[in-house]
Amino acid sequence: MQGLGGSVAQLWRLGVLQSSILKGLCCKHQATSRFNGVCREGTRFRADVMFQRIQHYVGFFDSEIEAAHAFDQKLRSLCPDDVVRLQKSLNFPTKREVSLFACQQERRERALQKSSERASKEEESFCLLQARFMASPQALTHEIVRVSGSSRVDAILQIQNSAAGIPLQLKSASASGTRQHVFSFAHVCGYDGMLVVMIALGHDHMWAAEGACIRQKTLCITLGSDRDRRLRVRNIGTTLEKCFRQREVYPLLSLREAKFRCSQTNKVEEQAHSLLAVVFAGIGFRLERAVGHASAVDSFLIGGSCELERRVQEKASNLSKRNRYAINLWRNGGTCGPRPYRESEFDVLLAAILDDGCLSGLFAFPSQVLAKHGLVGCKPKRLVLHPTWAMAGQEATRRRHAWQLEYFVDLRSWSGDTTLPTSICSGLRRLMHKLAP
Repeated sequence: MQGLGGSVAQLWRLGVLQSSILKGLCCKHQATSRFNGVCREGTRFRADVMFQRIQHYVGFFDSEIEAAHAFDQKLRSLCPDDVVRLQKSLNFPTKREVSLFACQQERRERALQKSSERASKEEESFCLLQARFMASPQALTHEIVRVSGSSRVDAILQIQNSAAGIPLQLKSASASGTRQHVFSFAHVCGYDGMLVVMIALGHDHMWAAEGACIRQKTLCITLGSDRDRRLRVRNIGTTLEKCFRQREVYPLLSLREAKFRCSQTNKVEEQAHSLLAVVFAGIGFRLERAVGHASAVDSFLIGGSCELERRVQEKASNLSKRNRYAINLWRNGGTCGPRPYRESEFDVLLAAILDDGCLSGLFAFPSQVLAKHGLVGCKPKRLVLHPTWAMAGQEATRRRHAWQLEYFVDLRSWSGDTTLPTSICSGLRRLMHKLAP
């Protein structure tokens, strides 16, 4: 009996082992469907909807198309009004839904057009201010310096070649009303410690007010009104010089301090830009902010024997809680959600690797390389970066991301000054050669 019991136990263990092996083989050969929310399990197709981090089971179906239709039906019931999610995930949208998606796309295009027009107006207003100021006697001793990037400060007025000045916020508006005599300046509050300069586009009018004294979001000025007479600037040079002396009202800011008057995310990007500019200066290149561009171009990389100019999209990443570096390859598309970059929107993607405020490394990917790997020109994607000290643990993953190292330079030996180690200079020059058109 004991021998028989041992045989039964062995057979039972063998059966369990065979079952485990078969199950592993089945899992290994599961195929992902070409439809959203559908996967193949054995001879049937399973549909699930992931919504708000909860997986909703739909069921098993004999055909892939049947499962895809069931997925669509469940998704519509979960988020009937979420146009962005429906457009992104539906396998078989109806004609009405396609029309709705087209309307959303048109609205997004109009919003992007408005953003571009707003950037053009900002550039025009600064040029008008600069032209008026240069015609004044104060231009002999003072200067207006443009603050680039995402700072809330548009410019600073400072004594020529000095280290600090008073912050200026520029607002512009076109004439409206039946007689074209009303100017509405939007988003004018929240600029304490700054001088708000309001510029009439297409007219020879300017107004100025202390930022702390403006409480309304929109300031309307009608020509000939009391407000017009009280805030009108007759001589921009005299007005700016007078405000420059009022240090208790307008504290002095350096250009660096002005650049960091922005959100926390933009502070990281601004810090990365400043460090990258120093690094590229070490090999004779200039990284200059793109002023007045409402596109994906953040800066221009200029230098080399032919003074080549490359359009740059800048990204920066600190080490995340998941112990990795990653960047988002998309732009904000408003109500339509994230919008992927197109290959033609920029020439080079510069990705700075930051650790405790120090620049540890940089990636410089040509846009053609990103397109080759399906990272631009398709769906919005998040790119996990793998510098030499943060390679993936699995061999297959390391091989898949090995191409990144061709466009990487390790900067951990750089002390932060203007002199770069020889190894870093060599790596940067090699990288610049790859970026040449």
